[in-house]
Amino acid sequence: FIATSNIHLTHKLKMTREEVLKKIEEAITYAKDHGVVVHFSAEDATRTDLEFLVKVFKVAEESGADSVDIPDTVGFAIPIVMKKIVSKVRENVKIPVAVHCHDDMGLAVANSLAGVEAGAEIVHVTINGIGERAGNASLEEVVVSLHTLYGVKTNVKLEKIYELSRLVEKLTEIIVPKNKAIVGENAFSHESGIHVHGVISSPETYEPIDPSIVGRNRKIIIGKHSGRHSIEELSKQFGIRLTSEQTLKVLMEVKKKCDQGIKMTETEFLKIIEEVCGKEVFKKPVDIRGILVENTLDKSIAILSLNEPNNKLYFGVGRNQLEAFLEIFKQILMEEKGAEVKDYKIWFAQKPKGYSESEVILSVNGLEFIGRGVHPDPYIAFAQAFINAFIQSMQRGGANG
Repeated sequence: FIATSNIHLTHKLKMTREEVLKKIEEAITYAKDHGVVVHFSAEDATRTDLEFLVKVFKVAEESGADSVDIPDTVGFAIPIVMKKIVSKVRENVKIPVAVHCHDDMGLAVANSLAGVEAGAEIVHVTINGIGERAGNASLEEVVVSLHTLYGVKTNVKLEKIYELSRLVEKLTEIIVPKNKAIVGENAFSHESGIHVHGVISSPETYEPIDPSIVGRNRKIIIGKHSGRHSIEELSKQFGIRLTSEQTLKVLMEVKKKCDQGIKMTETEFLKIIEEVCGKEVFKKPVDIRGILVENTLDKSIAILSLNEPNNKLYFGVGRNQLEAFLEIFKQILMEEKGAEVKDYKIWFAQKPKGYSESEVILSVNGLEFIGRGVHPDPYIAFAQAFINAFIQSMQRGGANG
């Protein structure tokens, strides 16, 4: 690649346009003489004079390039401009055209799709949109948009998108924002009573796609905006059937606690059901009695005490607290064939007195159970999330049932 805009030629390369064209010809010819497939990119193409850009790509094609790329290097283009540039280039070269869009203005996906509309056959994307500065066009958003909005099929296995997103998040340690499209934790979450009612009646009322298409699950969140349908739906996830009167009582208590500033978690929700409806309606089959963590220079030791069976203690050792707790979870699940922690996530508190959140997905006998926990201590939240998922599996017959 080589930059082609006046800004780059003047301030970075210190080259004339003629020198750039000569360099393009020399580099591509050399690469082709050595049997290399050449995908030529004109850096800062969207800020390059269009007539010169066309000339650049013609030289690249004549020199043997197999394809050319139009990068929006600093996210400066808008969709209509990207469409115009791609159309002009497509009119003048016969080899495949690519687009490479950055997200500095939040338009990377829109510009990529505009490029496709204008005839681009290749789209540069990254998983979770990671990349320089504000990132690049995200694979998940581009692919799902093509599939859903344009009816264009790719070779991407959509059902693997979320799993891949989580893997990249863990390996890069770049946290995916909760509100990110497709793969963010809130992408298929519903709290508002009206929304939950609609989704339960017909998911397409408030979901553009079925979450399972991209390997996701729908999530009902309990909070101050919840209605009775939210209470009923989350109760069912724990195998609890409430009467209309009980549902209303639980809802009123949920709203009361939310107004008091209490963070509504699954643990708190189950506690409300137990208190409001009585233990004959629901009694937690297992609960956390205590947690202790000790750290040494080279390892962490975690101790988890459960009220059932018989106030049993579990010990876990790992290189860090996370590994120590995962070892404990493995011990708890040992008696269950086909039971494992499939995935987990921890969001650490962003302020000193804030709350950390966690989500744990258990796979038990082919069924998935999602538990969530919230606590100032991230690893207590982690343990709560595991126990809440485990309770669901027990109530639904997935484990010990």
